[in-house]
Amino acid sequence: FKSDRLISCDEIFEAYSTDEKMKEACSILGMGNQDFIALCEAFEDNGEVEIDGLIEAIGIICLQAYYRDINTDLLAEESGDVLRPIDALFFQFSLKDAFYGWQEVEKKLQRA
Repeated sequence: FKSDRLISCDEIFEAYSTDEKMKEACSILGMGNQDFIALCEAFEDNGEVEIDGLIEAIGIICLQAYYRDINTDLLAEESGDVLRPIDALFFQFSLKDAFYGWQEVEKKLQRA
């Protein structure tokens, strides 16, 4: 890649079409060319996408797909909620830990 922080949409599509490891990873994640087109359209700025933001967006897509797949009630019927209550509780604790972590980082930066 030309930069370690930004990637152009052309680089994404070139890697998707030529790199076997990326093709395999995308297959495992259930992502296709259309997913990358949508991500580029949503996040591109002057033809480039922030790599960290792209990774985060892919992670969110995977989590949404996972919770869509497991979102069933005890009768194996799809429920109307996006998350099961136990998953929402897990996310709440995870977000709380992340929030406290960011607070610590901000305090250290302010002291420096």
